[in-house]
Amino acid sequence: MHKTSIGALALAACLGLSACNSSGGVGEMSQGETAGTGLGAVGGGLIGYAIGGSPAGVLIGMAAGGLIGNRLSNALDGSDQQAAAQAAARAAESTTGETIPWRKTNAIFQTTASGYAQAQGALFTDASGRTCRYIKETIIKDNQQTSDTVKLCKGPNGWVAG
Repeated sequence: MHKTSIGALALAACLGLSACNSSGGVGEMSQGETAGTGLGAVGGGLIGYAIGGSPAGVLIGMAAGGLIGNRLSNALDGSDQQAAAQAAARAAESTTGETIPWRKTNAIFQTTASGYAQAQGALFTDASGRTCRYIKETIIKDNQQTSDTVKLCKGPNGWVAG
């Protein structure tokens, strides 16, 4: 396999990951999981080629690297609450009222919690002069679904509960 073939495989992996969902990820993956999977696959493919020198080595390396990259990025994304908060902030910024999904999984790809956030109504200015928006958050954990509507306001460090 030539270096141009390796480059083509890496490019194909990156292009395959470029079809993003509304939260910046692919499928049900978050943006961080998508980036971790892509970078892991490219790195794993290069390592697989260096070790095996064959197309099979590249494919095995890409699969292993993608899996490891996905798991590491998911673990580093933080807790369920952080994932839900990030989705709520993205929903607050949404101009189309789209539903922003999120999902947390454990090391063996079992979903530990999931949910979505959706803006409820337009942006408004509160009494303090902050830009705010109501967000409906739905969380599914331990086979139980709960929903709540929260007010988020834009502060100097991003969206916070208002």
